[in-house]
Amino acid sequence: AKYAEGKFLVFLDADTLLLPNGLEEIFKEVKKKNVALVSCPVIPSSYSPFNYFLYFLYNYSTKQSIKIGEPKIAGMIMATKKELFWQVNGFNEKMKICEDLDFSERISKLGKIKVTEKTFAITSDRRIKKWGKFKGALKYLGLYLGYLLTKKDIGASTYEPIR
Repeated sequence: AKYAEGKFLVFLDADTLLLPNGLEEIFKEVKKKNVALVSCPVIPSSYSPFNYFLYFLYNYSTKQSIKIGEPKIAGMIMATKKELFWQVNGFNEKMKICEDLDFSERISKLGKIKVTEKTFAITSDRRIKKWGKFKGALKYLGLYLGYLLTKKDIGASTYEPIR
């Protein structure tokens, strides 16, 4: 982010793809005056009913977190104004995981958090494949609940790189 030259920042995981209209639709929202952060729904890169159900839950919980004023946006895809990013001191680089959830909470104090339904992202489900469906789902749930309860990345040691 410190090397970015434009007025807006887009964060996209290396294993995540946007539809061809993705940047345009996200930019339409993020450039609005009172908007601080924008994301879009996410689906898994490989089809299985279980994976689609997991991502349905993720997308639903993201929208609900915004509705109740406690936004939790995963960093697979998010965009913000560079000025706002630096006002909240960017991502907490001491956190190994959940830094995106922490960031979305902090930046929400500066404006609206939006999820545009006019596009979506496709992300790798490699962790679910590696960990197994149920173990993976429980692991993600545990990491998320751990952050919700402590505001810390307490499960970081169990979140090993998977390439």
